[in-house]
Amino acid sequence: MKRRLISVITINYNNAAGLAKTIESITSQTFTDFEYIIIDGGSTDESVEVIKKFENRVDYWVSENDNGIYNAFNKGIHQATGEFIFFLNSGDMLSCSSIFEEVVPNLKENDIIYGNILIDEKPKAWLKEYPDKLNFRHFIYDSLPHSGGSFFRRTSFKDGSAKYDENLKIVSDWKWFLTAIIKYNYSYKHINKIIGIFDCSGVSSTESALSKKEREYVLLQEFSAIYNEISELFNYKVKYDTLLSSRYLRFCLKLKKLILWQK
Repeated sequence: MKRRLISVITINYNNAAGLAKTIESITSQTFTDFEYIIIDGGSTDESVEVIKKFENRVDYWVSENDNGIYNAFNKGIHQATGEFIFFLNSGDMLSCSSIFEEVVPNLKENDIIYGNILIDEKPKAWLKEYPDKLNFRHFIYDSLPHSGGSFFRRTSFKDGSAKYDENLKIVSDWKWFLTAIIKYNYSYKHINKIIGIFDCSGVSSTESALSKKEREYVLLQEFSAIYNEISELFNYKVKYDTLLSSRYLRFCLKLKKLILWQK
């Protein structure tokens, strides 16, 4: 059997409406040289019925209890046979029906190919752009788009960086990007296209606190020799964010604009 160029993996748990939206986004692509894998975590809503509705467009699916989102990702990777892997979680969508076709010419020698994403914060949305060049500082403050934004060479999950760390609840994808690019020197390429639309309606302040804690743990484990310097960068970022959000600074900026306008 001919190996497909792309393995698309969708993970889902009790999000039937979001899953239907995601499947329709995938199956409407003009480029069709991909296999589609759905990993459902034993949903108790109508998710399985949604999958069965599109079953003729899905190459593999399973609905069973798992140990979290990264366990689900790893299950999908295990089933994937394509040269590249693309993740699109339930609720997320592709930017348009031709985006795979537009991206395919870039799927060549690099291990990671990433684009930009649209962040859907209902009722507003905003564009998240990523840099062409990545360094350690970037990953201290940010990451790369996992769902709906990046294509991974499948063999990348079998080399130095391996699969996702299932001991982490929030930041295992960030850890994978960090170690793959900074520690193992995986090759990458940025394409200036909006690939996916990310639904962030489920993000909470609790997740943000856990994310910070897990990131600090990863940095201590993976980069212990420079951990003190990394901690200083984190502290500078906290002070910077606090300054940007201060009422006094906002007042000064407004006052400056008013003075310039009057001139």
